[in-house]
Amino acid sequence: MKRTYCVLAPEQEMLVAAIIDEIAAEYRLTRDFLLGCSKRRDIVEARFVAMAAIRDQLRLSYPDVGAIFNKDHGSVMHGCRQVVNYLSVDRSFKARWPKILKRIAAAHARVAGEREVA
Repeated sequence: MKRTYCVLAPEQEMLVAAIIDEIAAEYRLTRDFLLGCSKRRDIVEARFVAMAAIRDQLRLSYPDVGAIFNKDHGSVMHGCRQVVNYLSVDRSFKARWPKILKRIAAAHARVAGEREVA
């Protein structure tokens, strides 16, 4: 598989790191699990949420998000679709979703605050 690389601005890198850290904390996982290749359901779900959040917040292309997670664009497309699917069929995920969105918003605000201070 051809490896692609995504060049992000420093603010974008900070936001990506913050989103990954928040999603990992929400799912009680380490950052390495999210960025790894495990196929355990809870890890895959968290990874898909992180992919969808990063794509949404930074408006990155599927290949760019894939480069962050060392996945191809098709995996990112599948992950983003799965998040929508989880919201429509999984009650526990749907109940957890507002908390996830708050964590992402907090990460975004924290990164924006750090930019203003710098």
